[in-house]
Amino acid sequence: SHSMASLGTAPENPRLLAAQRSLFMKEDYIPLREFARLSRTQFQQRRDLAHLYSQSAGLTSFFMHAQNGLYRDAFIRYLHSIYQGADKPDSLETLTGKTFEELDQEYRIFMKSVFHETIQ
Repeated sequence: SHSMASLGTAPENPRLLAAQRSLFMKEDYIPLREFARLSRTQFQQRRDLAHLYSQSAGLTSFFMHAQNGLYRDAFIRYLHSIYQGADKPDSLETLTGKTFEELDQEYRIFMKSVFHETIQ
């Protein structure tokens, strides 16, 4: 059995803490529908690059660990499609069977639960 820290979901992880702040305090979360459409060049040229990296860390944690890894296989297939240049704007929706908006909501719930567990 892996600890949360070894799987990269430890809430003390600076990028996950930044993702939590962005989501709940600063309210500058970029919706998945927009986030998934960013090309590598668009991603790297944004002024809020550090924020994008923290949100990426939070989303990766969500897709790998939420609901006991419900989306893990779909997410890994999605990453493969990106690296092969075969992804489409709706690939993540297709692979997970959920809309971007549903995934955004589930991400919020996941992030609240991860950080709530460590406070108690």
